[in-house]
Amino acid sequence: MFRNIIILWNNTYTITNGEREKDDIVKALEEYADSIIYLNLSMQKLFHTFYSQSL
Repeated sequence: MFRNIIILWNNTYTITNGEREKDDIVKALEEYADSIIYLNLSMQKLFHTFYSQSL
């Protein structure tokens, strides 16, 4: 259990691995947000075009 908790002696709080992983995920999403939005819009356009042609 103690190896899963990092104690910061200069501060009065601890950071668990789970919290650190969440923070890393949020940072990655913020960093790649523009690419994710672009990909999402591209996929929507592709499916809209495909659906329109199939009617």
